[in-house]
Amino acid sequence: MADLMGCYNWVMIAIGDLAHLQAWKKDMKQQGRLSVPELARRGQRIEKRLQDGITELKRTANAGASIRGNIPPAPWVSHIFALASLVLSSTIVSGPWVSLPEVKDAISESVIMLRDWPPAIPLRGLVWPLYIIGCMAEPSLQGVFESLLSSVLDESGGFGNSGTVIKLLKSRWAAPPNCNHDGLELVFQTGGNVLLT
Repeated sequence: MADLMGCYNWVMIAIGDLAHLQAWKKDMKQQGRLSVPELARRGQRIEKRLQDGITELKRTANAGASIRGNIPPAPWVSHIFALASLVLSSTIVSGPWVSLPEVKDAISESVIMLRDWPPAIPLRGLVWPLYIIGCMAEPSLQGVFESLLSSVLDESGGFGNSGTVIKLLKSRWAAPPNCNHDGLELVFQTGGNVLLT
């Protein structure tokens, strides 16, 4: 997937596993058989793979920091997708709580990374992670995500869903923080089918 999407396979597999975890959670909940410890165990296994991958990305980035030349996009893109996946995992397992340390850490790391984003790597492929992370961003950071998505919109000449995603984020940010909904539906409710590309 690194050649096609600019994202390493291990991240895309984790995203697929998170979709499966959410489906399993929903099914078990409907059957009245949701085991929270089992949900947490399944989420932790996915999160461990993501954390290990992020650690490796950082290690190789530091080792190659002195090498000049073309900047390969896959490590950068994979890192931001992995951070978004950590936010998604926490939301599936624990609910839409911005105050959770793991959510705050992933968002903080994302913001630092996005501020240092190489201009040579286009942002237009980052709509999904910007949306996922942006949904859980505290008010002080929401402008960062709106600005980045506006840049994607400008970069793409208005083509794509960046404008729609900005509207969705603003709607999410305006929603009351404590609703009686399942975390994923509350945070990622789009009101329709939106392809986040």
